[in-house]
Amino acid sequence: MAIFFALISLIGWAGGDVFATFATRKLGHLAALFWFFLIGFLMSLFYLPFAGNIPDLGFLLIAFLIGIIHYLVGNYTYFKALEKGNASIVGTISGSFLLVTILLSVTVFQEKLSLPQIIGILTITTGFILTSLNFKEVKRLKLNYLFSDRSIIYAIAAMLSWGFAGAFLRIPVEAIGWFWSDFVVFFLFIPFLFFQKFRKALFIPFKDIKLLAITLFFGLFLSIGDFAYNLGISFGYTSVVAPIAGCYSVLFVFLTRLIFKEPLSRKQSLGIILSLIGIVIISSSS
Repeated sequence: MAIFFALISLIGWAGGDVFATFATRKLGHLAALFWFFLIGFLMSLFYLPFAGNIPDLGFLLIAFLIGIIHYLVGNYTYFKALEKGNASIVGTISGSFLLVTILLSVTVFQEKLSLPQIIGILTITTGFILTSLNFKEVKRLKLNYLFSDRSIIYAIAAMLSWGFAGAFLRIPVEAIGWFWSDFVVFFLFIPFLFFQKFRKALFIPFKDIKLLAITLFFGLFLSIGDFAYNLGISFGYTSVVAPIAGCYSVLFVFLTRLIFKEPLSRKQSLGIILSLIGIVIISSSS
């Protein structure tokens, strides 16, 4: 069951991120974040009558704090990266969150790594360096320009946030279940409504049916992916679920190369290929 839900998460995240790329570039990252929270909240209401009572308020608070790191910090920086950056590069870097998740799962929860997983981690790390670093600036020791562009910094922030949350989500999931561990965070759409500066931008999709459909699909797919991930780690090890779900970046990068056709340098292309190979190695070994 863990692998089944990991595969659902993979499909949800890959499809959702394609729609999210369109949505963030039309709406902006803040409006896209609002719609993600709102759609996730509305979807959750369908299951709420069957969710039962909240088992523990303490663990609900833990889930909320982890959710802030995951969704508010991670999704904010990811949408910010997608808004202006190369989707293939952003997707590859942020999709490497499984590196952080696996390392934390091994060190904190004492889950063991196999030899193929170690090889996969080293391959992803090599690809990550090739994709993200500007080697000309490294040689010149210009640390302020170490990375190729600002979107890469945002993508790395998303990777770290998702990686941390992906490992520690198992704590509230095991205590209060997969549903409550996500549901409480979706209430974060409410604060957006109090900022008059953003109100007009938040409801732009209603002026364009095509944009409204894209926005709804992006929120729907991503929410399904998130809930499926929680279900997956409730049935099995995080170090098994995270690599399989993290393989979404392979599908996402493939789709974005077909749809957006954004330019890549040879170094970045090699880095993306190595990162995706590493993700596949880890996923197959899990």
